[in-house]
Amino acid sequence: MGMTGKKIFFGLEVGPEGSLSQTSNVSEFIQSTAIESESLAFDSFWLLDYCALVPPIEPFYAIHNTNEKTPYPELWTTLAAVAAKTSRIKLGSLITCINFRFPVILAKMGASLDLISQGRLIMGLGAGESEKEHFACGFPAGTLQNRLRRLEEVVQIIKRLWTEDQVFFHGRYYDINGASCYPKPVSKPHPPILIGGSGEKFTLRIVSEFADWCNLTVDGGDPAIAKAKLEVIRNYCSKLGRNPAEITKSRVGTFLVGRNRDEVRMKITKFKPSSIPDELYRKRIIAGTPDELVDRFQSYLDVGITHQIVTFLDIVDGDSMRIFAEQVIPQFS
Repeated sequence: MGMTGKKIFFGLEVGPEGSLSQTSNVSEFIQSTAIESESLAFDSFWLLDYCALVPPIEPFYAIHNTNEKTPYPELWTTLAAVAAKTSRIKLGSLITCINFRFPVILAKMGASLDLISQGRLIMGLGAGESEKEHFACGFPAGTLQNRLRRLEEVVQIIKRLWTEDQVFFHGRYYDINGASCYPKPVSKPHPPILIGGSGEKFTLRIVSEFADWCNLTVDGGDPAIAKAKLEVIRNYCSKLGRNPAEITKSRVGTFLVGRNRDEVRMKITKFKPSSIPDELYRKRIIAGTPDELVDRFQSYLDVGITHQIVTFLDIVDGDSMRIFAEQVIPQFS
């Protein structure tokens, strides 16, 4: 395996697909995993934002045990604990649903975490994909288009609260009348705002106009699809007069890593639910040897994806994370 000579930034996500029910103390496990990921040279650490895990929330329950009651702590309080126990690694929300918290509160939470971590926050925001979760928790979901228009306003409000003394904002969904946010974030001009999703009509337009970072959702992980999505962003940026290079491009994927093909097959057999067809499972996760993953990441890098956020199905009781850190990350350092 040879060095590629090109840099990819790798983040580690600990999500509900990682069989967290096997841990005796999930919050303690997340904190210790964050400490370990920092020591293993991951660049960022990410948690997901759920008010309630209501199966089936895709893709997590389609790649693991659909009957499992997964313990998953609240994102922002847990990230604050992680911030106190780490010193270098960036800390990200993947992704905070803007309907679950009012934008002024989100701005305050983000500023506080950026202060606690001394400038390590990446604020991931999204419209919220699960209407079932909205319904279960008593939040009005509205249409997807409605939620995306809310997202567009929320991003503007948060940025202004982070950078202005006092904010007045009168939109279709939010009226802000002189709110302020102090102390301001440590990051200047403000912490990067990530928007997740790949919808070409609304989401990527919002990314192009307001976001610092986009996290693409690409079914099956096809680099050609990612390339097409990035071309959409370039077209929007051209119309807006913005340099698309200002936007960090990332994707997230679920992995099983084996030292050889036999070990890969063994892990697939262990973790794949019997009810999920092999072909569908292969679309939901990426399973391979370190050499195979290096080739896969190179194909993403070639189309412009410079950040990879990875999560491992065997993060609780396996060694994929350490194999990955030892044999894949150094090839792109």
